[in-house]
Amino acid sequence: GRAAAALLAFCVLGASVVPVRSLTAQEAERAGTLTLAEALERARRHNPTYRRALNELSAAGADARAAWGAFLPRLSLNASTSLNAVRQLTAFDNFGNPIENPVQEWRTTSNSGQSLSASLDLFNGGRRFAELAGVRARNAERDAAAAAALVQVTAEVRREYYQAVLRRDLLALEASLLEGYRLDREHTETLYRLAEASVTRADLSAAELEVLRQERTIVEARSEYRKQLLALASAVGDPALWEAEVAEALPEPFDPERLSEAGLVERALRASPAVRRSEASVSTSAASLRSSRAVRWPSLSLNFSGSQGANAAERAALFDLYPDEARSGSVSLSLSVPLFQGFSTSRDIRTAEIALANAEEDLREARLTAERDVRQRLIDLRLQWETYQLRRRELEVAEERVTLGREAYRLAERTLVELQADVRAEAEARRALLQARFDFVNALIALEEAVGDVVYPADGGA
Repeated sequence: GRAAAALLAFCVLGASVVPVRSLTAQEAERAGTLTLAEALERARRHNPTYRRALNELSAAGADARAAWGAFLPRLSLNASTSLNAVRQLTAFDNFGNPIENPVQEWRTTSNSGQSLSASLDLFNGGRRFAELAGVRARNAERDAAAAAALVQVTAEVRREYYQAVLRRDLLALEASLLEGYRLDREHTETLYRLAEASVTRADLSAAELEVLRQERTIVEARSEYRKQLLALASAVGDPALWEAEVAEALPEPFDPERLSEAGLVERALRASPAVRRSEASVSTSAASLRSSRAVRWPSLSLNFSGSQGANAAERAALFDLYPDEARSGSVSLSLSVPLFQGFSTSRDIRTAEIALANAEEDLREARLTAERDVRQRLIDLRLQWETYQLRRRELEVAEERVTLGREAYRLAERTLVELQADVRAEAEARRALLQARFDFVNALIALEEAVGDVVYPADGGA
């Protein structure tokens, strides 16, 4: 549909919320990885939800042709041929008494006939125009449903993709932390061999235990990453992606104050598939009401019929392709005035009026919901931005503390237990920063899902 095509830009531009370095499709294919743009393009071809919406769109053309066909004459051509056989064993005398039939042979006759009929509605109170408007409105509903499916699938794939990126980055983080734990263990062993009084055998065991725990954490992180890749392939709907790796990086968060709240609300009221679907539903109900009211008007129709046929003994008229022994034809103009229909017309009109009123309330509710969702999700985005800022500051402090702590440990001014506490705090700060970065991206995806379009930080959301 037109709306689905218009939202292709939403899918493509949504592949990068802000500029980040990503592989091209060719580079990703050579590396055995998957870009977000490629994942979205595959989802448009393979995702079951979106394919079902497109299947519904395919009926739009047939419905439109049927609505236009109501303005054209209806034609019907009939042809028939038959063979009849009769054998009569009894007859009747002049007084009506049954007697034996002196002639008991089989007698056969045949006939063929053709007829052509046509009818054209000249006036029916505007019902055909109302039905045509209703078909257009229902097609607009299908179009909005396809657009909603596209927005939903795009958001789902982006969430799963960036969740996989998060799992990949966490796995890389855990691997880097393991290297730090191993260096701490080697330094502890060196101090122990030098007979430093501050290092004991228990410290050696504690350093080794940290390494083993981190190795177990890496195994768990690798499993979570693989499971998330399977979730991504399932969201895309393409089984060829079971073994694909993600190639993108998490987008860098930006200050949501650069977005215009009023502009986002205005865009949502224009572009939100839910609002557009409700608007189309109002148009459908209005057309249904006009169609119900048109029943009270008289209807005028023009009818034509013509026929020709042939009858003959034996099989002479059987399968006669042009039976022209007898011909007839008629033309009629019919006027029908609905005087009383048992109050069914009034009931149908009232039902249609209620349906229209409810559709208008549904539209009002959809607009209120769209505005509420945009404002709520913008609040969430601001919260995630503030959280990301705090997490980044926490990491800076934690990194400084670990740097100072390791230096003090090398100078035997700090114990291993104290150093390990600082290292764990820094590791948690790194993990929390990655999670905060993903939470910001996830909140931005939710905001774009509510708006129904890409949110650009550069244009103020207008």
